[in-house]
Amino acid sequence: MGKPQLKPFDREFRAAAKASKVDDAFIRAIAHAESGFNAKATSTKGAMGVMQLMPETARELGVSDGYAHEESIRGGAKHL
Repeated sequence: MGKPQLKPFDREFRAAAKASKVDDAFIRAIAHAESGFNAKATSTKGAMGVMQLMPETARELGVSDGYAHEESIRGGAKHL
């Protein structure tokens, strides 16, 4: 998987961590494992974006564009 990434979307991860009260490092670890920080990632099952949210879950979390990295990170942190 490679070493942890601290630069991609730094501001967005910090803001999501603060808003959701979920540790920044934990949110980053999920993004690293799920998409490798690729905002355009799509799984074979249909999960999308940095946090690999399923479309229905994304809608439930208020994410209108699962490929928009800021929305995906915010929604993923909220989900966690």
